[in-house]
Amino acid sequence: MLNRFLDYLENKSPVIIYHRGYSSIAPENTISAFDLVLSNGGFAIEFDVRLSKDNEVIILHDKTINRTSSGSGKAIDMTYEELKKNDYGSWFSEKFRNEKIPLLSFLFYRYKNKFLYDIELKSETSMKSNKILCEKVLYEIKNFNLENNVLLTSFNRKILKILRNLDKNLTLGLLIDNKFQTYCLRNFVEKYLINAIILNINILDNNFLKKIGLNTKYLLAYTVNNKMDYEKCIKYNIKGIITDNPNKLL
Repeated sequence: MLNRFLDYLENKSPVIIYHRGYSSIAPENTISAFDLVLSNGGFAIEFDVRLSKDNEVIILHDKTINRTSSGSGKAIDMTYEELKKNDYGSWFSEKFRNEKIPLLSFLFYRYKNKFLYDIELKSETSMKSNKILCEKVLYEIKNFNLENNVLLTSFNRKILKILRNLDKNLTLGLLIDNKFQTYCLRNFVEKYLINAIILNINILDNNFLKKIGLNTKYLLAYTVNNKMDYEKCIKYNIKGIITDNPNKLL
């Protein structure tokens, strides 16, 4: 059975994917940002996961909480109880004061099948931590029966290898930020059955697409926030468009 995420990319493209929730009008990777996706009629979200000190799967982009909270320090050095004492909203706007850092399990519990989930797994401090992160993310996906709604992505090829070895049926995507990251790309994609390629919009052009030579793969682009980049995506038949502000594009 085709993954629901891939089905949308195939038949209803371009799929608009909200980058870290509706992050242009709410603090990124928070429940408020995800709630606003629903109220805006969206159905696909992108967000980042990593581990706390006590191996809880938290939704956070940076390694530290400095930029997006009232606290400071590396997330991996703090327990979830310590992390959630901080305010993750007022840096963006006072009306989001006391926003808490979400757990992946809570996100799935709250929204279930209401979303397609593009989940980026961030690299941790060791291969052991990366494996724990992969196992825990996979556990939560299966616990909520969301295998058909999820695309798991990473810049780190080792994380994608771990995921593929854990489950042959997962839908996986490789993130590419620059042209140097295409080294041995085709071999990796074929060996580990990578389903999608997610490109930085700034490296999307004819020459680059010829270089990667993956016409049968689902191509997505990030972060698309203006009309010129949106039109570039349409020109190159990009299946999924990751954006901070979909209303501005549409």
